[in-house]
Amino acid sequence: WVNDEYKKDKKLVAQTGIGQQDVQATPLSVANMMATIARGGERRMVKVVSKVQYHNLTTAAEFKDTKIEGETISPATAKSLQELLRGVVETEKGTAAMLQSLPIQIAGKTGTAQTDQENGKINMWFAGYFPVEKPKYALAVVRLDVKVDQANTSATAVFKDYVQEIVQIENSQNH
Repeated sequence: WVNDEYKKDKKLVAQTGIGQQDVQATPLSVANMMATIARGGERRMVKVVSKVQYHNLTTAAEFKDTKIEGETISPATAKSLQELLRGVVETEKGTAAMLQSLPIQIAGKTGTAQTDQENGKINMWFAGYFPVEKPKYALAVVRLDVKVDQANTSATAVFKDYVQEIVQIENSQNH
């Protein structure tokens, strides 16, 4: 909290529950939060790759999964969050319904913050994980200081582009 007095205001406390007020998070921490939810509440260190290989396919370096100690969420809470994150994509009026056209199922959350109302600018987020059935990736996309009248390429659309590219790469490696 920026100001301890804010903790006493129920409306401000409620705003933190939807990512407003004093909530501050990096895209990497949000992606890790999505991965934690996808794993049923198990916290692990973030990693971008699992290993680095030479051209001849010998391994140069390998990065093991490392659990993070400390507070976690229960499997029941993770299950509830998974269902809510699926609803953002699966429901007809979900804020990420555009992701339904992808060849794999996505779970995630959109976010928009008005950062410069005078100049009509917003920050746009989408964070999620995929494939839902057996999560392998967690990703957060942020578009900062987007003019409202130029917001046709949302963070969700950028997320979709990344997923399509990842699916294409995986399909080419499997053939």
